[in-house]
Order: sequence, then structure tokens, then C-alpha cells
Amino acid sequence: MRLNGVLTLGNGFARYSLPLVGEKTFTFKPSSHVTWAGDIMNPKLDIVATDNIKTNVTEGSGSRLVNFLVTLMAGGNLNAPKISFDMSTEDDASIKNELQSMSADQRQTTAMNLVLTGHYTGSGTKMGTPGFSTGMLYGYLASTINNWAAQNIRGVDLSFGVDQYDRTQ
Repeated sequence: MRLNGVLTLGNGFARYSLPLVGEKTFTFKPSSHVTWAGDIMNPKLDIVATDNIKTNVTEGSGSRLVNFLVTLMAGGNLNAPKISFDMSTEDDASIKNELQSMSADQRQTTAMNLVLTGHYTGSGTKMGTPGFSTGMLYGYLASTINNWAAQNIRGVDLSFGVDQYDRTQ
């Protein structure tokens, strides 16, 4: 079968859940679209979605809360998609400059680490208390609560999250 046309995603989101990490929601950029120009099973992808992630950044003996914008881009064709991540921040000039000095591959790795672990892993930072394993525990807890709510609370769309920040440093 063949198809010609464009599906514009408009306003919406993609939500996914990873074990021990929790649920993530990426909001589509309104101009994101899927284009068919032939094979119905192999459209061209032009999708951009973002997620805001807030985390503690620990450098040296100090720690501060920073908001990051993680961008997910899906391009290419459905048979051979090209998926990439990027990230930025407007909250912290030091981190913003560090991100701008990284290569696209380094930013992609850092963005994927932030999505998967909930921690910023740029140069000069360390994963301080509560640490990766505690972050995974909170992600698992939020996922378990959301699964329970989906099964036991009907007719209401609820989503619970567990945020953690180290205020002791």
C-alpha cells in the first residue's frame, strides 16, 4: 500500500516508563510531523519533543538545583530512525557554558544519563547523596504508585511523582 500525506502531531506528549527509573513525559513541538510519500509502513519522521528535568548539581563542596531542558529528536524513516538527544539550561551560567563547550555527542551522552539516572554528569560534577541507587529507588516507588493508581482508581487520570533533592550540602 502507498500513501501520500502529512500527519502533524500538534500539541501532545509521549510518555514512557522504565523499570527503576520511573515515568518520563516528552512534550511534542507543535510542528513535529510524520510524512508519507510512498510505502505506508515507512514514513519520514520529523519529531522533536522536550522534557524539563530538575536535579541537584554537585560541584566541589557545593550543591544547587538546576532545571534542564532535554530535547529528543526522531528523524530519518521509520525503517531506519535516527534518534538523538540534546540538553540545555538557562538556570545556571556555569553549566550552560559547559554544555555549549561540549560536542553534540558529549551533550547527547550527558542528556541520556540525565534522563536515565536523574543526575547531571558533566565534567567537574559528582553524583552525591542521595546518589544513583536512591534515585532508582524513588523512580521505582513512583512507578509502583502510578501502576497501583491506574489499576485501582478508575475514571481519573492521576500521575504521582517523587522528587528528591539533597539539601544537606
